[in-house]
Amino acid sequence: MVAALAALGGAPAPDPAPEPAPQPEPAPPAPAETVAPTAAITSPADRAVVSGVVTVRATASDDVGIVSVQFYANGTLIGTAQSAPYSVSWNTKRLSGSFVLTAVAHDAAGNTTTSQPVTVTIGTTKTPPKK
Repeated sequence: MVAALAALGGAPAPDPAPEPAPQPEPAPPAPAETVAPTAAITSPADRAVVSGVVTVRATASDDVGIVSVQFYANGTLIGTAQSAPYSVSWNTKRLSGSFVLTAVAHDAAGNTTTSQPVTVTIGTTKTPPKK
């Protein structure tokens, strides 16, 4: 046999390298969380007459968690709350007329929902004249 190996050119050929073990398939990505949060303004009430510094309150909930609630008056941001109870103070002292209030809830997955609008009228508190 040594003569046969020598005739073939020397040492026996090395064994081929073992096949690598098959790797498991990667797990599919988790489905994106697409459930939008809920939001509702709870105060002031729709069609309320308000004046001075008004506390605007909202409720918000979501299956993955609320990150923030933004409050708007006629589309202008008036404040942001990042934890419950969600509320902001709105100074109406230099304002007059009707305003549409909305709250926008943002969840941890980036989904948003805008509340139903609440319309308020800014009124002035007048003291009746003394008699």
